[in-house]
Amino acid sequence: MVFPERSYDVGDTTPYDALIRCGSLHRVYLKDLLGRSGLGLGARLARLVVMDREPLLTEARALIDEQTAAGQRESTLDLIETVGLDRNPGQRHA
Repeated sequence: MVFPERSYDVGDTTPYDALIRCGSLHRVYLKDLLGRSGLGLGARLARLVVMDREPLLTEARALIDEQTAAGQRESTLDLIETVGLDRNPGQRHA
């Protein structure tokens, strides 16, 4: 279960308790990922959703640079646009 921040959590997990107990379902709060290092590509892309504009641009550029070196620039650009920048369609700067 992915939430932008803790205040969006549904609270009642009764329908999902079996999945939580067996470790198949976890809660992730994207705001909790801000400021953390050592995250994988997916988590770094997901946290773009809750970043302020300037950190978002800095992180997007870093992701593009890293993935360009890995030969995955186009797919990374597509993901960044979808995950982060589409929330402000008039502001495309990556």
